[in-house]
Amino acid sequence: MFRKTRSTDSDATRDIFARMTIDRFRRDASSALPTAFASTRRRAVAAVLLATAAAAAAIPGCMEIVQGPNTPGSAGQVVTRRTPLLARAVSCLEGSFSSADQAKADPNFRSIDLHMTEIWPDRLDGPWLYVEQAVSEMPERPYRQQIYRLQPGTGDGGVPVVFSFVYTLPGDPLAFAGAWKDITRFESIEPGLLSILDGCTVTLRGDGAENLVGGTYGTGCVSTMNGATYTTSEVTLKPELVETLDRGYDTAGTQVWGSEHGPYRFARVRQGRPDRSATGDSPCRDLASRANRIASLTPADTATPCPARSQASRRAASGSACARRGSRRSRSA
Repeated sequence: MFRKTRSTDSDATRDIFARMTIDRFRRDASSALPTAFASTRRRAVAAVLLATAAAAAAIPGCMEIVQGPNTPGSAGQVVTRRTPLLARAVSCLEGSFSSADQAKADPNFRSIDLHMTEIWPDRLDGPWLYVEQAVSEMPERPYRQQIYRLQPGTGDGGVPVVFSFVYTLPGDPLAFAGAWKDITRFESIEPGLLSILDGCTVTLRGDGAENLVGGTYGTGCVSTMNGATYTTSEVTLKPELVETLDRGYDTAGTQVWGSEHGPYRFARVRQGRPDRSATGDSPCRDLASRANRIASLTPADTATPCPARSQASRRAASGSACARRGSRRSRSA
């Protein structure tokens, strides 16, 4: 249903060259950092290289290329762009939710607490969300702890979509139980230590109203629980509600676990992270803080990555979307 996004060969060549340049600057800067016996010239070189790398990385979408594993179709490189749909997805997902009201009204459902919060906010290859689910009576023993990495893409007919790649934590996940209240606990790990769940990517798209809908793609998300061989997920994000339907199937296609009475309905009980003040009544409609600034970008800002340019072409394009984007980021800093 959805196709993999990709740039033209020429754009990819320029983007890869830009990334190689930044990586070289960072590597050279690290090796050139002054020591107690470093010369004045070496310190000056280190300062110039660090400043250059920082300036290049300060323009989101222009220089940062990230690997997008598990993209429907095949793996490939995806440019991180903070599109309006991506900002909306983050705003809808981040917060605390509960199915307590549904459990009271229908004995087929249990009261479950769901927490989702953005971690590593300074990384350019995100957003990254920590997800924790627990039975309400045992919040200290979550049964699901995962990390989502959201990336923008394009579906059939040019429809904007958001891919949510799913990762597991290293070691004992319970070591991070409750970390949604303090994201500094994730400073001890980095994305390279995570393990992706192949085939479990969720693809989200707008439904033409104010909701986002989507689910997994195909039967590649492996599950062995209760004799299952694969699992599927369906998701609907509403301004004050998250609906999820996770089901496991055996090799014959028979459902062996999961709800048989429709999706779980998680009502929002808190917006955003605990350490950030809430703004607005409906975060999916009235995007708060950074998400609101991202969504206000013009189409020219978000449509394509900015190619590497010579000094002369940068002067000629000083009024371009890329230049304006960098200017806005500098002012907001």
